[in-house]
Amino acid sequence: MAALYLRRVMGVAVLALSAATPAAGEESLRNSTSLSFVPADAAFFRACLRTREQFDAVVESEAMRRVAEAPNMARWLAMVREQWQDPDRGGLKAWLEQPENRELAEFAIDAVSHEIFWYGDAAFADALDLSAYVNQSAASAQLAALRQGRSPEEAEQAAANAALRILAQDPDGLCVPAVVVGFKVTDADRAQRQLARLEEGLKSLLAQQTELGERLRREQVAGAEFLTWRLDGSLLPWDLVSKGDAKDADPRLRERLQAVLKTKKATVSLGVLGDYLLLSVGEDNQHLATLGQGPLLIDRPELAPLRDMGDRPVTGVVYVSQAYRERAAAANQHQLFGSFFVEELLKHPKAQGEHLGVVLDEKTRADLTADLKLLAQDISAAAWSHGASLRFTFLTPRGYEGYWYDWSENGLLDPEQPLTILDHVGDNPVAFFALRRKVTGEDYDQTVKWVGKAESHFERIVVPQWAEPQQASYASLREQWQALWAELDRATREMILPALDGQSALVLTQRTPRATESAEGESAEPPRSESPRLALALMCGVSDAEKFQEGLRTYLAVAREVWEGVRDLIHDVRAEARAETGVRDVALPEIPDSEILLPEKRDLTHGTMWLYSLPDWRRNAEPRAPNLALSDEFVVLSLRPEVSARLLESGAFEDAGPLADLDRALAAAAYLDFPQLVDVVQPRLEKAVDRARERRAEREREARAEAGSRTPSRAATPRAAPAAASRVPTPPPATRSSTPASRRVEESQTPHDDKPALRLALDVLRCFRGFACATYAEGDATVTHYELRFQDMAREETKPRPAAPPENR
Repeated sequence: MAALYLRRVMGVAVLALSAATPAAGEESLRNSTSLSFVPADAAFFRACLRTREQFDAVVESEAMRRVAEAPNMARWLAMVREQWQDPDRGGLKAWLEQPENRELAEFAIDAVSHEIFWYGDAAFADALDLSAYVNQSAASAQLAALRQGRSPEEAEQAAANAALRILAQDPDGLCVPAVVVGFKVTDADRAQRQLARLEEGLKSLLAQQTELGERLRREQVAGAEFLTWRLDGSLLPWDLVSKGDAKDADPRLRERLQAVLKTKKATVSLGVLGDYLLLSVGEDNQHLATLGQGPLLIDRPELAPLRDMGDRPVTGVVYVSQAYRERAAAANQHQLFGSFFVEELLKHPKAQGEHLGVVLDEKTRADLTADLKLLAQDISAAAWSHGASLRFTFLTPRGYEGYWYDWSENGLLDPEQPLTILDHVGDNPVAFFALRRKVTGEDYDQTVKWVGKAESHFERIVVPQWAEPQQASYASLREQWQALWAELDRATREMILPALDGQSALVLTQRTPRATESAEGESAEPPRSESPRLALALMCGVSDAEKFQEGLRTYLAVAREVWEGVRDLIHDVRAEARAETGVRDVALPEIPDSEILLPEKRDLTHGTMWLYSLPDWRRNAEPRAPNLALSDEFVVLSLRPEVSARLLESGAFEDAGPLADLDRALAAAAYLDFPQLVDVVQPRLEKAVDRARERRAEREREARAEAGSRTPSRAATPRAAPAAASRVPTPPPATRSSTPASRRVEESQTPHDDKPALRLALDVLRCFRGFACATYAEGDATVTHYELRFQDMAREETKPRPAAPPENR
């Protein structure tokens, strides 16, 4: 759930550093975007708006100016400019200086500057059904062939035959769904000229392919000229298909499919209609002629929230129909959990485990097959029923804001009450993710059921393969385990689950640096030089603290019994090994008494804490203390006692935007303060840079010392061979490190410092201020209101930089 929720939030993130303030009096989406003509039956629709406006906001930001003025970046940009002006390397520049090519570049930039959209028609849902059916049948045929002992090549042939049979028997199911991609342009005449250039280039390219070239022509569609390329199945390279993946398929099936595909057509159309350059792919291009006629997507009930945005500067819209989402979910479930797949897989010899010496009888195989089918049904039943979804984002002075509407049935979240757990995440958390689930116990019942079935199949399939002494030991342990499991199950059902109110939160916070003790034993203030540290904690809401504490005592008692059982078992094994081998000290671990499981208890201002003090194996590191802190309303799990105690206290979390009103009913909430996270990471990154610089300097000193030791000296030259001595080369100045003066000069040279570049990069990252989002119910929809925050770096007065010398560029 957390991954899905975060994907909702971050799926709309755009790499940006600042956002322009929205202008007043802008046209509505109905009149100024592609929603003025996209049909209502679209399976999906996506539009990216104001792309140039967002790009300019990034390029013109103070952060980008500082990046461009950084020494390394400035040298690189100067080199690029120099190469651009170099006539010997200016091929692209010379190409762009030609008027027609310059116009092409301007047209391309204009096409991606305002709006880019694409949508698919309702036929996409039917294509998903056919694809799922073909995949299921092919997989079933392949597994059946393997079960019959056929070779892998024959199994692939069976899969190909199954796929071809379905495609040949259902010609109406084969279709080319219509998809349209559009770009908004400001100069339609310029777009027409570039389209004519493209037509000339394609005709020259297809000059040798007569049949393909003749199909490229201009057609009138909706009062506009479109460059159209009409294709059909007869153009497919059937000689290559017969040599490809389907080379071993039944020739009669290939012929039937070939006859069907020859009747299928596909049409590619490219043209300018109104203010849009449109690229269309489908069986024909008649859908272009009906654009803007009939019911429109903007008028669907699901798009009412978008219509209510009025003149807000929308930057993105994503819509997916209910039919498309249902078909896509069904196709995935059939492929993953289809009973045909389970049944055929279990019939395969290797799936039975025969290669491991395990042979399944018919009754065991039938029971296992039935249970796996039931598991597939339970997983499918647990899946949500999918509805339509709408997501849109718009610019604000603080970055981006948006809404995600999902009309799927919500069987998990409980949006009926406020998230009171947000009162305990602290007044300045780094991040948190909180939600309230419906407490029904059904998930636990399903888990218990399938653990029991897995244990039953384990005892029927695996245990009989063991020797009799091992089976006897397992029977004894099983009897003890059943009693302990019954006690755990009772504590979970009667104490733990009823004591939870459904709220939970994962909190990331900065923890207090460790304090030092003075000579008198009193706690002193922590050193200011210590870098900040992060702490992770899990919080849960509690409706009955006494019952929850009783359940914890039961858990601890069961854990102690298990501990003593393991301790006795190791003692017995050691005694048996000593008796058989005569070795007094057998290499088995010593298990301490179960008293070690008793935690230390501390009374807190707002509750009680139980903790275990564990030494940290890292040098100069703080000892960790896994703990559980419990109050009348919440329980906290963490590795730091001070963090748990602080979270039990009521901390007033305040934030603007989606989390401004915490008293309303919420199903989930998430928050991230990204600059805080960078502040924690920065000292560690700087230390890593220092260590890398020190290692680099040490390697350079070692290399110079090694080079100096290999340089022959004149004193070592034999007197008897003056001619040879005269042939000894004089080392270059860079390697003369034998004199004390030169050594001092070399050692005074420090390696390049990477810290300024690192700090600049982190300062740029801090421009992303984080996000906040809240999920709640609105009618039949589950709504996620999110905000992505960006803030440019503060402007500073800069003096003009002197030009770098040519040799440094």
